[in-house]
Amino acid sequence: SFIALSFVLALVVPVFPVKTATIADGDLVVATTACKGFSKDAVYYVSGSELTVFPYLSVYLSHGYPADFAVVKKVSCSDLDNYTVKGYAKFKEGSAFRSDKQTIYGNFEARSVFLIEDGKMRPVKSCSVYNSLFGVTDCKALTYWVPDAFIDTVKYDIGATIEDITTYPKGVFVQLPDGSYG
Repeated sequence: SFIALSFVLALVVPVFPVKTATIADGDLVVATTACKGFSKDAVYYVSGSELTVFPYLSVYLSHGYPADFAVVKKVSCSDLDNYTVKGYAKFKEGSAFRSDKQTIYGNFEARSVFLIEDGKMRPVKSCSVYNSLFGVTDCKALTYWVPDAFIDTVKYDIGATIEDITTYPKGVFVQLPDGSYG
C-alpha cells in the first residue's frame, strides 16, 4: 500500500520545466557544466547567435572584465543549445603578453614579450625598450602570461618589432607629462 501510494503521488506531482536563463547580445556567460567542448569554467561572450570563448583568464582580464566574474551570468548548457562557437577571444588591443614556449613561430626566443596592435602580435625588441615605454624596471611586470598552447590555438599575424621608445603602440594608455592620459 505504501508503494502504491508513492507511485500515485509521483504521478500527481507536477514536473516543472527548468527555467532557462535570459541571454542577451553582449552578455558574458559561463555554463554550470562542461559544455560545447569546453570546461565548466569557460566564459563565453555572446554576439547574436555566436559564442566567443575566452581561452584563458589573462585574455578575459585584458578586456577589463572584473577578476571576481561579477558580470558573468551562470547558465545551463542547454541554454546555449541555439548558439554556435565562433572561435577564441584574443587579447585586447594594447595588451602585453608572453609565454614559456621555446620559440614562437620559430622566430622568437622563449619568454619574448608581445604587444597587440591592430590585431597583430608585435614583438618588443628588448626589455630596455619595454621598460622605457612603460616606465617600469621589470619588463615582465605589466604582461599577461599565457600557456604555450595559446600561441598555437589563437593564431596572430606578426607585426613589426617595436624598437622605438618615442612612439607608443595603438591601444596603450599612458600618462602624459600634464597628468592626463592619452
